[in-house]
Amino acid sequence: MDLKDSNQHERVTAQWLPLTRDFQLDRATLPEVCSVLSKVISMEEEMRDLILVKKEEEKAFALAEKMQSIWPGSMLATVTLAHSFNKSGDPQAALGAFSKGIALDVAEPLNYWRRSSVHTKTGQFDFALQDANAGLLVKPQSVQGQFAKAKALVGLGQYEKALPALNFAVAFGQRDYHYRERGLLYQEMNQIESAASDFEKAYELDPEDNNNVANLARARFQQNRVAEALNLQKAYLDKQPDQPEAQVQYGIYLMANGALKSGLSQINKALPNCSGELSDALKDYRFLLKQKPELQKKSQVMDTLYALMAQSKQN
Repeated sequence: MDLKDSNQHERVTAQWLPLTRDFQLDRATLPEVCSVLSKVISMEEEMRDLILVKKEEEKAFALAEKMQSIWPGSMLATVTLAHSFNKSGDPQAALGAFSKGIALDVAEPLNYWRRSSVHTKTGQFDFALQDANAGLLVKPQSVQGQFAKAKALVGLGQYEKALPALNFAVAFGQRDYHYRERGLLYQEMNQIESAASDFEKAYELDPEDNNNVANLARARFQQNRVAEALNLQKAYLDKQPDQPEAQVQYGIYLMANGALKSGLSQINKALPNCSGELSDALKDYRFLLKQKPELQKKSQVMDTLYALMAQSKQN
């Protein structure tokens, strides 16, 4: 590494203090510090290239582990490992890594919001809200921060407080997932038309995302636009046929469209394979029975309702 190079010198200066914590710095150790720093800079450049350009996450995760062994104080390696833990289904390790990132730089709000998202994912909504607000103290006009705050508030059931934060995210972020989350909130608030409008926008922004397809299908069902709901749900299942929860929804839409026998068959065939949450399906089934009260006189229809209730209780 050539310390006469001005760009490299600036980068050395930026990372000098964290590195000196790992070494008893004197003239004898100065060459060792320079050697480690040279490796750190080179590895960070490679990691950014893997993540941002080549999109090779697994290689980036492996490089982050190697980098941590050389310099535990690397923020980039710490955060990359946190994402790796989160993606692999180890939220506790992810929380620990993001906490380390916060300790490395308490004035960086991103790690508060990243840790908030993990807390939300694990149902720790109070902690999620604390982290979201901590980051917003540093950067209050942040889309990511307001979105993290909104998701925590939704988890706490504080819908009216969550809505302004989601409105901010939609207005200044305008990503499909911003519209999708606000649509889900409107559904919980029983504002069906507003939910449908947001789901339409999310679908328009990313029609390939099956979450957007399924949400718009459900909104169309709730608007009694059943034929559209069926077409959308079929498109969902064409891409992901092995989704029993989605098959249950499709059966409900078939029943709503007048295909009672095939709809019930679809639901009862899929139910034993369901392991996820079925509260939405149960709500929609009850909505259907309210829309078509004559179905309540059919024993097979009611038996399927009870089976749905039992499955929802299990999960």
